[in-house]
Amino acid sequence: MTTEKKQLIQELIEGQKDFLQEVNNLSEKDYWLEKGDYREKQQELAKRIHNTAHREHLSEYQSKSVIADITAEGGWLAEDKEK
Repeated sequence: MTTEKKQLIQELIEGQKDFLQEVNNLSEKDYWLEKGDYREKQQELAKRIHNTAHREHLSEYQSKSVIADITAEGGWLAEDKEK
């Protein structure tokens, strides 16, 4: 694993730790009032990990249609790069 990949993974882990620490400090009432924010952050984190894995392993896909879906203009990977 390259140093860059290790650093990215470490940043994701640290970000998750920070986020969970914030959640743990919420009262029960505040947590449930802010559950939409919590879910959005969890979804964003999962999407970043998913997209990074696809980018790193794109050369391993054998199906040309899968590669086209991943890399097509307007596709989810292209949208991720725009952000």
